Amino acid sequence: MKGGVIIKGITKILVVFLAVVILGTSLMSASAIQMASSESSMIKSAVTTSSLNSTYNNASNKVSSAVKSAETKFSQLYDLDKELIDSYISQAKSEIKRMETLKSNISNLLNTSPNSSQIDTLVGQFNEAEARVDELCTLINVSLIESKVVSARSIWYRPCESTYAEIKANVEMFKSIGINLIFVETFYHGMSAFRSEISDIPYHTSLASSYIDQENKIMYEDYLSAFVACCVENGIEVHAWVENFYVGINAGTKIVAEHPDWVMYNDDGTVTQRKEGGAYIFIDPANKEVQDLLINFYNELFEKHPDVKGLNLDYIRYPVSNQSQDTGFTVSAMKGFYDLLGKEFTDAQLSDRKTMYNKFKQLFDKNYLLGGQTEADANYKRWVEYRTQVITDFVYRIKTEVKEPNKIVLSTAVFASLSESLNAKKADWQTWFREGWIEIATPMAYYSTASAVLSNVKSMISIGGNKCLYYTGIASSYSGLPAYQNKEFIEAAYSAGTCGYVIFSGAQIVGHKDVQNVLASGVNNKWAVLPHASIDVILKASFDDLIDKADRLYVPSGEMNSANREALKEKLDGILQMPYSTQEEIEAIYLELQELLNGELKSLATGYSLQRLTENVDYLSDIIKTRSLMPIVEEEIVPPDEEPDKEPDDNGTTDNDGGEADNEEDKTDDTTNNDGVDDDNGANDESDKQPSVEAPAKKSFFVRFIEAIMLFFKKLFGLA
Repeated sequence: MKGGVIIKGITKILVVFLAVVILGTSLMSASAIQMASSESSMIKSAVTTSSLNSTYNNASNKVSSAVKSAETKFSQLYDLDKELIDSYISQAKSEIKRMETLKSNISNLLNTSPNSSQIDTLVGQFNEAEARVDELCTLINVSLIESKVVSARSIWYRPCESTYAEIKANVEMFKSIGINLIFVETFYHGMSAFRSEISDIPYHTSLASSYIDQENKIMYEDYLSAFVACCVENGIEVHAWVENFYVGINAGTKIVAEHPDWVMYNDDGTVTQRKEGGAYIFIDPANKEVQDLLINFYNELFEKHPDVKGLNLDYIRYPVSNQSQDTGFTVSAMKGFYDLLGKEFTDAQLSDRKTMYNKFKQLFDKNYLLGGQTEADANYKRWVEYRTQVITDFVYRIKTEVKEPNKIVLSTAVFASLSESLNAKKADWQTWFREGWIEIATPMAYYSTASAVLSNVKSMISIGGNKCLYYTGIASSYSGLPAYQNKEFIEAAYSAGTCGYVIFSGAQIVGHKDVQNVLASGVNNKWAVLPHASIDVILKASFDDLIDKADRLYVPSGEMNSANREALKEKLDGILQMPYSTQEEIEAIYLELQELLNGELKSLATGYSLQRLTENVDYLSDIIKTRSLMPIVEEEIVPPDEEPDKEPDDNGTTDNDGGEADNEEDKTDDTTNNDGVDDDNGANDESDKQPSVEAPAKKSFFVRFIEAIMLFFKKLFGLA
């Protein structure tokens, strides 16, 4: 009994002890958790405060740097939109103050109420202010470039609107950001942006049947009519962007479905191109019916739409190919090349394209040639030359049969690399430019850095010569680069020697406010006249701008006095009165500008005023020099020699003044063509109107047979 009592007492003591231990442990754990929580809050507070301070300091430094850059540019008398830039600076400084206030409020809450839900709200506002500072600093920096009053600010634009109201809204937006030239896609995917009477080129299926201007009660029967009318109203020049031999990716397109003999064939018998980045279908440049169709379509375009002032030639080439994956094996092209070599196909071969190709490919196979590999290589070089000449002949036809009769501006979209154009695409733009057939080159300088744009376009100009103007094609936004890089790429284009740009494409501007702001803030801040405009228009815009700058910047700076300002105006007024109807008269204007540059300016201004005047007159002088070299439409333009002056290089292309050529593959593809179509149109026979390689007289079968036997015995006895 007593022992039981003792046991019960001990049990109670143990229970109490355990309770105390558990309670103590719980209290210690709670304290530890509280301490840990407190330490965690302190760490969170420290990290967040540090992050806030770092972000604020970075933003503040960005604003300070942007302000300093602006002040430097202003001090150097660059003609910038000071009111706009000051507005951006004021807004940026206001956002910095806002960030500072928010930072202080967040830090106080972290110290007093670290779990407050208000912290997240304030942090969100702080981040919004930082983003706005970034945007404003970008706008400040893109505004620090002088806006040229003679410049092409252009875009390649694919129709996308379903109503006239949408067209009007987009065109007015383009005008508001300084766009003065639009290359509107007019012939694409084998269809037209206007209602053509040529049955093979239907009205594009993606376009509305009509466009109604509700405000003025006008109905336009097709897209091009509505778009051009709206652009004219807004002072924007329109050129037709056409894709020539590329007709889309759909074999059901009318021009493809109804004319299988016009379709481009590869060496493996297929028609979809293998090196174009997609299943592209081309029609045959060597087929005269194809050429005639396009020329008739372009003439109809300018007859129906006289307010379209130019033609921009895209896909003016063969599809991308090399010797291992070659293309262009149409009946017309193979027959034309055979004629050039003085050879003939049999009637059986002519009746089937596949049979014809099987015979044709023997030209590049040493096993079928008495001259072996040497003869095969020589034949392939001539095959490359032949296709290159086909394209050149067609460009010449457009120049004589479309450009001159309609008195329109002819331009072309080509890649800046001559070697790539010659080898892969059979497009000899060097000849087109140097012969003066093209007024405007729009090199597709689709590079990822401004330095690459600068170097490649500069190289192109040195090769292409200065008988045409250059408007650099850029695709920074299309490539996914930040909006501000449009400004950097445009600056690079000007530095390379061009006098304008073309953005690919309008889709990267419509609906993209960041790109619109970049263009409007700086490079397009003033309205500009086009470098291919009338000489008097160019001179007046330039001279008015110079005198305006003298009044606002140079005279107030003290680096030019009023008397010298009057002397400058008198000189410019005198140049403006000079005639400009011939190349010689335009050259005389250029010489006057050179005289101003080399002597008189130095007596009229000093310091930064002199630097800015010199830059502006030099830029204008380069444009006038080019215009003095560009053939006047009414004058006769002499075609190139029918035979090239230089020997072709090892890859089948003529290397003229800096062009390189290097085929990717040397080996002939012996794949047999499995498809065939009939075409007995022959090669282009417009030799009386266009330059071409002269074909030798055909040799009879007997003569060729005797020559082959003689060559065999010469080789047998080591005499060949």
